[in-house]
Amino acid sequence: MFKTVRDMLPRPPKVEHFEMDFEDDMWGAVRSVFPACTRNGCGFHLTQAVYKNIQRLPVYYEKGGANEFMRKLMVLHFLPAQRIRGAFEEMRNEVNHPTLLELMEYMERGWLGNSVWSIEEWSVRTNNDLEGYHTRLNKKAQLSLALYLLVDLLHKEAQYVRLHVHVKMVSTNRLTRYQ
Repeated sequence: MFKTVRDMLPRPPKVEHFEMDFEDDMWGAVRSVFPACTRNGCGFHLTQAVYKNIQRLPVYYEKGGANEFMRKLMVLHFLPAQRIRGAFEEMRNEVNHPTLLELMEYMERGWLGNSVWSIEEWSVRTNNDLEGYHTRLNKKAQLSLALYLLVDLLHKEAQYVRLHVHVKMVSTNRLTRYQ
């Protein structure tokens, strides 16, 4: 889809950065169509994915060391990228509980050793602004929308955004017209 949209534009877009969820297909598409862009995953969604895995484990609901250990795993991405691997290895050396060892394997496979995104592409930033925008669009679109109505809605949104960005840029003297 990115390639189709890019090819429809009158000139190549100057995309420099993507902030996105951790979805293999999305990362592959962005890497393929915009190879020069930097990419970062959303820290909130990383935590959410790890938590989803953790809450399936009965040991998480017990008070004590296992619970605290799992909570540390959920915040690894707040460390500087160069310290994540070392902190993870320290944690791995501390654990001997079979359930926690299984969780460490999940973290290794899914996050630290993942071939789709690197540790450096983890981010503590979130994409809340974009999610807020999607929520607003979903409220306007409701549950199911015919394609022609969706196109109309997106067109109106584009005009709205363009107008508001234009007004803001003019009012802050970041947009000037030369004739």
